[in-house]
Amino acid sequence: MTKLKFTVLVEQDEDGAYIGTVPDIKGCHSYGETLDELMTNIKRSHRRKPTGIKNRC
Repeated sequence: MTKLKFTVLVEQDEDGAYIGTVPDIKGCHSYGETLDELMTNIKRSHRRKPTGIKNRC
């Protein structure tokens, strides 16, 4: 299995939860109460949306 690397933009909301977005994958975003939970959720979100990756030249 080939592993791909993507940038995850992380923000923290006013309640302390983390919100993550993967700019290269349309619609790939998630949240978590901790950074570890966020990254787990982002990976799951990515697996559900394998299409929509922007072209890389």
